[in-house]
Amino acid sequence: MRKQIINSILIGAGLIGSIAIVGCSSGSSSSVPANTATTQVQFLPDGSAQLPDGTKVKLSSNILSMDTNHIASAKVTVTGPTSLDKLGLKALISNPLSSATLNRQSVDTDKLQIQSSASNGIGQVQLIATGLAGSPVVGLASVSVAQGSMIKASYIDMSASGAVALIQSGGYKAANVLIFGFADTSSSSINTSYLTTIQTALNSESTGTVNLLSIGGATGSASDMTDTAKVVSNISAQIESYNSQLSTAKINGVDLDLEGGFTADQIKALAKGFSDLGYLVSVAPQVYLSSGSTVDSSNPSNLVLTSGSPNSNQSNFTPAIAANYVDYVFVQTYNTPNWTIDGYAESQVGFIKAAAKALNNSTKSDCSAYTSSTTSVCIPEATNLVIGTVANAGGAFSSANMFGVAPGTSYDQSSILTQFKTSIDEMIADTTNYKYFDGVMMWSLNTDYDPTDYSDNYAVKGAFSTTIYGAESGSTPSGKYFILQVSNTGDGSGSYPYATVSLNFGSGNYEFGGLSSTGKDTALAAGSNKSWGTLASSQDPNTSSYVTDSNNLDLLFANTDSITVSAVQINKYSDENKSKTQQIPCDSTLSTKTLETGHTYNVMVNPTYNSCALEKVN
Repeated sequence: MRKQIINSILIGAGLIGSIAIVGCSSGSSSSVPANTATTQVQFLPDGSAQLPDGTKVKLSSNILSMDTNHIASAKVTVTGPTSLDKLGLKALISNPLSSATLNRQSVDTDKLQIQSSASNGIGQVQLIATGLAGSPVVGLASVSVAQGSMIKASYIDMSASGAVALIQSGGYKAANVLIFGFADTSSSSINTSYLTTIQTALNSESTGTVNLLSIGGATGSASDMTDTAKVVSNISAQIESYNSQLSTAKINGVDLDLEGGFTADQIKALAKGFSDLGYLVSVAPQVYLSSGSTVDSSNPSNLVLTSGSPNSNQSNFTPAIAANYVDYVFVQTYNTPNWTIDGYAESQVGFIKAAAKALNNSTKSDCSAYTSSTTSVCIPEATNLVIGTVANAGGAFSSANMFGVAPGTSYDQSSILTQFKTSIDEMIADTTNYKYFDGVMMWSLNTDYDPTDYSDNYAVKGAFSTTIYGAESGSTPSGKYFILQVSNTGDGSGSYPYATVSLNFGSGNYEFGGLSSTGKDTALAAGSNKSWGTLASSQDPNTSSYVTDSNNLDLLFANTDSITVSAVQINKYSDENKSKTQQIPCDSTLSTKTLETGHTYNVMVNPTYNSCALEKVN
């Protein structure tokens, strides 16, 4: 039941207290003396864990979803004086998850890969640092398993502002991967109009959505990205800047939509550069062939994943994919006519299913022999294989798309989308020929919701998102409602008048405080407060004006409706920027220690008298 909310601020809480361990990954570890006090870990509002020496451990995504017998993945990045080797990370899991492994990507980055054979359920992953005293938890993730689910990826062309304005909130919400194109690779500065577009999308998206910033596109130039290290540096700086100003979810990774003849070395260097920094990485190659005029999906030896002319017959994306630098492969199945797979041309719906089968048969457990190959395709089993298409004929350049016509030509969009939906259902059900098929990519939400501006007068607005992704009209949010207000009730006197609060849920301390206009975490001044909440609360028209979404709260309540606070600590600061500090425990007088969804709570901290209170508001 939706609750009335008081005027205040909600703060980002933490994760989970305990899980039933059913398995763990392999990983390095260091010897720790017995009976040593557990290393204190502070979980920050962005979901990262901070060690006493300032080292941070961060997952690229804390809330994941996956289909049965498929793989969910996230990057784990360590920055600071304590190295990844020293941490000795291990992954512990709960039902219905069956395994979680950590695979080294670089000196500072691991790739977490999770599997489940269950049909439904929500499991949890704890990352523990066996190399530290007490083996503390330094990372947590919630994983939703649903049989028959799939990746639903949607591109947004941010440069087309008129079309962007027509995208309905249901389109953003229905996708579980949003790809924002296209960033300027020559600059480290963000585009302020793009910031508004991204924030609008994030305000409507579903919990756990993966957000990617794309580079390249149809107008992207290989000659402009010869200095790959500079491109990685510029885009990384942009993501950091965007994330510091986004008030809800964040950008998790980078999409490489590299068209127009990028070399294999360029693509591999870019993918490795972003992967090494802990970003999720996706690529959007064009499916094509190296020789002949047709591909046999059962033996796709001449299949390639190309960047286009002048090397269109080369599989220049293969080395980056085979080297495990790529998390998502969004395969474009449009705009390259005059060839077939199993007799199907790109102008037929059957081409997509044939391409998916060929790519499924190009997926292997070990692709190490292909890290320098540009003559064939090898996709590691843990990589998400996603088949891409256009939303309607307006999204294509020619008739080489599943609708079979060029923009401006009459066609029956509804009938073709129905055929496509049937094909998707058949692929999901066929775990032999399409075992590695993970979902669908669509170009783009712009053309889907504004087809007439792309010379398509025959498509229905939002038809692809509605038919294929299950988008709903309107903007009513769904999910669990919870709001936590944090208030500084001090009088402003003393050397440490600013404050935040840390709540402990058994796995570490989670600090909640203020938020500056630029998105920076701050300490609260005397008499001020801040309200944080779950995504549903931040999207509710009744509360969205003052509630900010907290990734930690979304994760906290992902698989439970209540959580117990085991300890509360006042963090006292000399200024808003959290310079000098003192920590004061203050949980002995709490009247409330259980937090439940559907309610609003107020945490009051008084740095003047070192007191605190936690109360249910409604």
